[in-house]
Amino acid sequence: MSGAPVGVESEVVSGPIDGAEPEAPPVDDRDEEAGGADEVTTDGVATDGVTTDEVTADEAFLSAVAAEFDAIEAALVRLDDGTFDSCQVCGGRIGQDRLMADPLLTGCPSHT
Repeated sequence: MSGAPVGVESEVVSGPIDGAEPEAPPVDDRDEEAGGADEVTTDGVATDGVTTDEVTADEAFLSAVAAEFDAIEAALVRLDDGTFDSCQVCGGRIGQDRLMADPLLTGCPSHT
């Protein structure tokens, strides 16, 4: 409910309150020609303040996440085709207990 009496329309006013300073738009500190994190200065700091070590760590993290995502997708395919509990090397059973501990396993105890 708007709190206005029945039959009376309330008006929504936007903008600064009398005597208040209007909000300034956000400032983008990055130089448009700098190219973001792609350009790195000689001291190992990207133009947006990110160090090359941070970029490398981010890339490593993203690579690990992508690899885990791929392993999960592969496990889902094995579930669909009925080979989830089969070793991909010898075809032997991986074992329910082992799969409960790590559902991304692809090998039996001999091939892990």
